Amino acid sequence: MNVVSPGPTDTPGIAQLAATAEEREALIATMGTGTPMTRAGTAEEVAAVIAFVASDAASHVNGADYQVDGGYGQV
Repeated sequence: MNVVSPGPTDTPGIAQLAATAEEREALIATMGTGTPMTRAGTAEEVAAVIAFVASDAASHVNGADYQVDGGYGQV
């Protein structure tokens, strides 16, 4: 079994936590400040890793935890 562990990710659900576009921008900006990449990830970035894990390209991968978190888990 393999696992994809996303970190701070800009998603429509997160965007709904903010009342205005300015608040959303500020929320997303602060989400990634604790990561070495200094930004939140995108849903597309997480989806790309999930697509890899589900593909034949990962047919010999087992027991992996793919942390899609901008390096947060390594800090």
